[in-house]
Amino acid sequence: MKSTPAPASPPRRPIFDVRGALALSAFFLAFLLPPAGLAANIIRQRRRLKSLRPPSKLARAGIIISSILLAPFIFFIGLYIALGGLRGNAAQNIEQPFEQHLMQLGATKICGSGDNGYGTSNKTPWYKAYYLVPETPELTSDLSATVAGLGFPLKQNTAYITALKRNGDTASTLYGKEQFNPKSDYLVSYQRDSSFSVIVNRETAVNIYCGFTDYGKKKSTGNGKAIITVLVNAPELK
Repeated sequence: MKSTPAPASPPRRPIFDVRGALALSAFFLAFLLPPAGLAANIIRQRRRLKSLRPPSKLARAGIIISSILLAPFIFFIGLYIALGGLRGNAAQNIEQPFEQHLMQLGATKICGSGDNGYGTSNKTPWYKAYYLVPETPELTSDLSATVAGLGFPLKQNTAYITALKRNGDTASTLYGKEQFNPKSDYLVSYQRDSSFSVIVNRETAVNIYCGFTDYGKKKSTGNGKAIITVLVNAPELK
């Protein structure tokens, strides 16, 4: 008696659907980067037609969405370039050697922000940053020597100290609410149309005004640490 062969098992579905993942990637690319999304969905649709498969509704939707978003995308990219978005920041370039020296001292950069001065509302390049550094007795003199080597001999920022004492926590030249701390050092140098301001914050909490997660929050110096606040203004662009 002949045995009946066992029925063939159905083909297993792949654990990870590569084609489906690529289809979804092309679709979402239409929102994130319309030019690339448009190209990806057109290529995908053509491949399906060449292989005699029906057109993809997802790819068709991606093409439509990419086409709608393409014009605004090009407009804003052009506007960004026209306003100097691809140009460097002269103030940040001045500050970079100072940052490099802080890193050699074991500093951690908290965040930084600035404006290159090519926009419509501001023509003065500026850059501001915060650093957490190990506190030493020579820290202020060390930083002063470094900034002096950049052409900015620092001196006590008496005008800023007076403003802090008079106004309490009123915003001043460093664009943030701040209270005078006798344990901190407030230094500044003015050279022609440029300025270099440094605050060595000790045993206090500092308002942070840069970054996405830290903006507007207070950060404590902690034990054996100081927070350096630096603000550089470069000459106004003509």
